[in-house]
Amino acid sequence: MRIAFINTYANGSTGRIVDSLKEICAKAGHEVISYYGRGYCSTPQNSEKYMSPVGHYADAILTRVFDTHGLNNKRNTRKLISSLRTFKPDIVHIHNLHGYWINYPMLFRYVKRNNIKVVWTLHDCWSFTGHCTHFDYIKCNKWQNVCHHCKQKTEYPKSLICDRSRKNYLDKKRAFTLLDKQNMHIVTPSQWLADNVKQSFLAKYSVSVINNGIDLNVFKPQKSTKREQYGIGESFVVLGVASYWNERKGLKYILEVAQRKSEWIFVIIGDLGQSQGELIEADNLVFVPRTESINDLADWYSTADVYVNPTLEDTYPTTNLEAIACGTPVVTFPTGGSVEIVQMTNFGAVCKDKTANALVEAIEYALAQDNEVKNIDTNLLDCNTKFNEYLSLYLKVYGNGKN
Repeated sequence: MRIAFINTYANGSTGRIVDSLKEICAKAGHEVISYYGRGYCSTPQNSEKYMSPVGHYADAILTRVFDTHGLNNKRNTRKLISSLRTFKPDIVHIHNLHGYWINYPMLFRYVKRNNIKVVWTLHDCWSFTGHCTHFDYIKCNKWQNVCHHCKQKTEYPKSLICDRSRKNYLDKKRAFTLLDKQNMHIVTPSQWLADNVKQSFLAKYSVSVINNGIDLNVFKPQKSTKREQYGIGESFVVLGVASYWNERKGLKYILEVAQRKSEWIFVIIGDLGQSQGELIEADNLVFVPRTESINDLADWYSTADVYVNPTLEDTYPTTNLEAIACGTPVVTFPTGGSVEIVQMTNFGAVCKDKTANALVEAIEYALAQDNEVKNIDTNLLDCNTKFNEYLSLYLKVYGNGKN
């Protein structure tokens, strides 16, 4: 079986998923290749990059002016399709297509003409909206019928002038429903996203939930080095982690709790962006720059007494998995797929609403529980279990319609 992977980034969370899937498929005797737009691939063999800085910025400019995200970069897409013709995949596994690098109608027309089977892992909602990657924050349901007059036009993928949300919605619907029902299988990392897919124009396709997984050789309970390093001592530690803290990540709620609970230490890891106000100088707040070191993150998870994730929109955050694997209970707002691993493992608490009061109550409730990570089914967290689920799916999709 020949499997081609397509994803915007060679690195990052989705890039690591692709690399691992390539490895497990190659070990099983399958031929593999990956195509990506940006980043640096940790497994450069059998990988091809299809984006130059000039092409990326040109696409971004066109998107910002005309709101044509995913409709530019025809030259890059022709090159990618030419390589696909040579490789002759049995299955194309698509991950993210948004990110200023590919022309999605060209790709789907090629797959349709050549009767290639597709597995498509959706990591967000962009595939079935007219513009945005998430809609929970503004409580928008236009995508269930036809998008128009987008309230998030200036959010990623940002358009500063045109609002093409209605036309984008119809273009996506036309392109993404080209394939016969038996030729595309959709995967989502959360039940929440799967339920939304079933309400969208993609509803005719089969949908499976394969949760994200993590490396349990890295994320596991361990002796912390951070308490001594940061002078935290035996204080009660509340941890929050984000690549970039913005309004939708819910930092303001953590800061509100920190103001009320001066006896607790709050460690905030990630890029703060613009100033977050006077509370940044509070004695019980420790701000740590964003880190790419998973070992450093595992140390911090093991240091914390509780991990808080007051996100206001999310698909299935891996930080929740990482914290639980390190023996730290998770407290999260009732948002999207963020609640699912907490409910599956019963390791932490889901807030009753999205307020600082509810966050305090949930933290105190979680700490009153007898949390033992050893009682958790590791298959719920283990990336290798999830990769094997994908391998089984490839075999099923490949064999669909064959005798």
